[in-house]
Formats: sequence, structure tokens, C-alpha cells
Amino acid sequence: MPEIPTHELALYHLNEAGLPVKSTCPFPFVAADYSRYKYGATAVADRFASALGDAFQHAFPHLIFAPSLLIASSPYKYVPTAAHALACLFLRHVNLERDRRHLPPACLIKIARYHLSAGDYGTLPIEQRRLLMRSNTLSLDPAALEGAHLVMIDDIKVSGAHQERLREATETQPLASRTFLHIASFFIHPSAVLDPTIEDRLNHAFVKTLDDLMGIIQASDFVWNVRLCKFLLSARNRAELPAFLERLPDRFLLDLCERSCGDSYDLMATYRESHLLVQAALQQRQVQVPGNSAPRGGDRVPGKKSSTA
Repeated sequence: MPEIPTHELALYHLNEAGLPVKSTCPFPFVAADYSRYKYGATAVADRFASALGDAFQHAFPHLIFAPSLLIASSPYKYVPTAAHALACLFLRHVNLERDRRHLPPACLIKIARYHLSAGDYGTLPIEQRRLLMRSNTLSLDPAALEGAHLVMIDDIKVSGAHQERLREATETQPLASRTFLHIASFFIHPSAVLDPTIEDRLNHAFVKTLDDLMGIIQASDFVWNVRLCKFLLSARNRAELPAFLERLPDRFLLDLCERSCGDSYDLMATYRESHLLVQAALQQRQVQVPGNSAPRGGDRVPGKKSSTA
């Protein structure tokens, strides 16, 4: 099979301190804004998506107006990643441009992920990231990919482990091209050593505690993602979780409970105790708690063929 043409673009290149050294974006990189985006602030995601759309159109005009264009975020199981919101907003920007050319809209596809792990990926050393990514089974629909140009969107490239795994998963797919887009990637001197936990510091530049989340989740543009779920259910926040939940409406607690079941965090020792606290808070309010019938991510759609890698 011939090699698939592959492209890559990032809005910002960061140094080992997480500071921008190069940018194709009209606004500066602000770590606090990036942190808010990672925890569900759609307004920030929309700014990044618009800038990514403009940069993509400028760098790859032949791709944005290709006959068949597909957009995917970083893989997920049931609860989407923050990059999923970014991909959806990027898709809207791209389709406005395609509509002006009377072209059919680009489509959003899901790259399914079947293995989830406890803990925070942003705190892992590089080799553990690579091992974790290699253990992941990813699934795509080859029929949908036939002759298409696939754009895969993620927040940040640190070790490149995510991208390496996606390259492997798409290597044998019938694609016309594949493009990796990031908000930021690290660009360091060959002699420098990158501490991968810089990603964790960027993720938490604004959101450090449960209280820091309140303004984000109460905003009208808030959207759920997997990082938020794991942060809420993490052991580090367990002591403060009951008081935090008291300040939130029933719907939020139900959504958290459903998503915890969807990605099976309720079955993981790391999160099980916090999941039970959410259930207890709902029972105290006499709100019916989802049982074993809650959706479990990764279930295949009957009759839907997919390719796993």
C-alpha cells in the first residue's frame, strides 16, 4: 500500500518552560485560558477552533476544499475529550468555508478507544505514555475513510505518543491523506530535556481546585469532557467533593453519574469511592440514581463494521 501523505500543524510552538516561541495564531497563548478550555469552557475552545480553521485553510487550501473531508478528535470511549469540542467547532468553521464554494459538508467521525486507564495522562513520563498508547485498541470504519482526507485534532503534542498511535491505526486505511492539528506542540533545542509533566502544569494553570471549576460549569457554554469527570472523581478532591456537589443542581450530579458509568469509572478502584459519593448525594435528594442500565462506552453498534488497530 502506498504511503499516505501526512501533514502537521500547530498554532503555537512552546519551549520546555511552556512558553510560546513561535505562533501562527492572532492572539497570544495564555496558559490559564488553555486550562479553562481543558475543563469545558467552550468559548475558549471556539477561539482556538477558529484560529485552527484559518491556519488550516491558509496552509492546506487543497485539503479544506477537498471533495471528501473527515474530521476526528483524539480517541475516546463514552465521555469525549476536550479535543472533541474543539473538533466540532473546527468542523463548523470549515463547513462555512465549504458552503461558500458549494461543496458538500465535511463530516465528523469518531475514533473509538476501548481501553481506559485511571489517573492523569499529563503527569506520566514519556515512556509510560508510549506504553499506555501502545496498549490502546482503536477502531475506525474503513468504508467511511475510502478516498477521504482525514484531519485529526488534539490539544497538545508533548511526547508524540498519541500521534504515533494514530499513525499506526490509520497506516493501512484507504485514506487520501491525513493531517494532525494541535493547539500547541513543544519545540525544544535538541540538547534540552523536556519534562512531560509540563503538560500537567498547563492543564492546571487555572483549574487547581474544585472551586476553580464553578465558574466554568455554571456558564451557559459549558460542555462535559473526560478530564473534568476524572478530576471530579479523583482521590485528591474526594474530601471536598460532597460540599462541592451540594452547590450544584440535580442535573449536574445525574450527568456526572451517567458519565462515570459510561466510561466505567464506577468500577475502577481509583474512582469508585467518589462515584459512590455522587450516588449518595443523589439519593439524599431523593433523585433516582442510574443503575446498571447506564450506558457503557465502547459498545459496538449492531451491524456496524469497524477496523481495529
